[in-house]
Amino acid sequence: MKSLLVILACLFVTANCALYFAAQKEIPGHEGQCYDEDGTFYEPGQEMKSEPGVCSRVICLGSREGGEIVNERATCGSSHIYPACKVTQDLSKPYPDCCPRVISCEGIPEISDNSF
Repeated sequence: MKSLLVILACLFVTANCALYFAAQKEIPGHEGQCYDEDGTFYEPGQEMKSEPGVCSRVICLGSREGGEIVNERATCGSSHIYPACKVTQDLSKPYPDCCPRVISCEGIPEISDNSF
């Protein structure tokens, strides 16, 4: 039973992420720089400020052809958790430590060696 919980927790931790890219229009005078909603500019490779209340990491990747600026956004993604599992999340921690984590599960049926 304990090994099943460890495997489930490991699967949750390793597979629970989403990565996508967002494009912005380049601002004259700040070519190659990304920016956030507060008007703060970031150089390529710099970590940008994430949205409040969202567990994520945003990295400025810089400009590409066509006058667009690209940033990489990593979030926790979504998961389907067994209803009897308790989940915790601490948004004060940096990504990915702020992602939801399973802390305990009750009532998960045992898997016998004969069930495969």
